[in-house]
Amino acid sequence: MESAGYTEPELPKLFDSFKARIDELKIDHGDAVILCRSADRAAVVAGKVAPPGQGTVAMFSEAALLRDQQGCYLESFKFVCRAVVGLLDDPPNALSSELQGAPHEGWMLRLRRLLWGFVRDEKAGLPSSTLVAKTEWHSALVKNLRTLLAAIEKLFGLKAVSTLGNKLAKTKLLELPLGGEVATDKKGPGLRVETVHQVKGESIGAVLYVAKKPHVQALLAGTIDEEGRIGYVAVTRARNLFWLAVPHSCLKELRGDLVGAGFEELPAF
Repeated sequence: MESAGYTEPELPKLFDSFKARIDELKIDHGDAVILCRSADRAAVVAGKVAPPGQGTVAMFSEAALLRDQQGCYLESFKFVCRAVVGLLDDPPNALSSELQGAPHEGWMLRLRRLLWGFVRDEKAGLPSSTLVAKTEWHSALVKNLRTLLAAIEKLFGLKAVSTLGNKLAKTKLLELPLGGEVATDKKGPGLRVETVHQVKGESIGAVLYVAKKPHVQALLAGTIDEEGRIGYVAVTRARNLFWLAVPHSCLKELRGDLVGAGFEELPAF
């Protein structure tokens, strides 16, 4: 196990060094991963931009992009669940989580099927990301959502919020196809980037865990709490190579504990 200090501007150098080490060990780049603690952090590290839109509309745009560009229907469904429940006035506690899991109550199962139908139907449900975001896509989304919410109220007695128009505003949508807005000149690391949770159960040749101070501290503290167990998962994914990236701002403070835990510090990049 090896550790390396980093600052945000230095991350590209860190990734290049990690890839060079992978090449030395003759590990295929497809058998390597960069791990982050959260999905937001993983998106930043991967060089992705935020989905178009704002608030609830951004959730729907992310759902459309996941479905259309990556074929990730389950992830798309999760975003739709959170977004639709957020449009309901006083929904039952933890309704979104229940719908994303395996609800036992009959009405929740029926609502779940209704939302899955919305995800799958580009005409009457979640519009295609090929439509112009600010005009075609947004208009279709609002129209289809009003139909969906009316059905939810009729079937399940759950009413939409009175501020529906504000929640579905066009803010940050452009006169471009929805899918076209995610184009970016940011260069990604050229390796798979995931959250720790996403690789649970996998065995991977080389792992680079880009951590923040609390995550490093939790890893060093062991598996006594959830954060420590997450750190353990990150470490134990690696078969041949594990690098822990530690923020330079706390490297001096944590250096002794890292060495004591068996980490060898890499030279500065």
